[in-house]
Amino acid sequence: KMYGGEPMRCFIPRHGFRFVGEEGESDVLICLECYWIYFFYRSGARVTASLSEEGKRSLESFFSDVMKPA
Repeated sequence: KMYGGEPMRCFIPRHGFRFVGEEGESDVLICLECYWIYFFYRSGARVTASLSEEGKRSLESFFSDVMKPA
């Protein structure tokens, strides 16, 4: 379960992804301080979701692995 955390507190995203496909681009901004993720779609739609504790741990582990020096 990735979603379902606390209400927004700060939203200072330190991580982001840009997904590019045939239909355009979408951006995802992630704040691991306040558990929120913003999804920005090419259509202009914006969706927010809060992370669960499990979701936060999963993303922290992912970013920790990605940021390790080679």
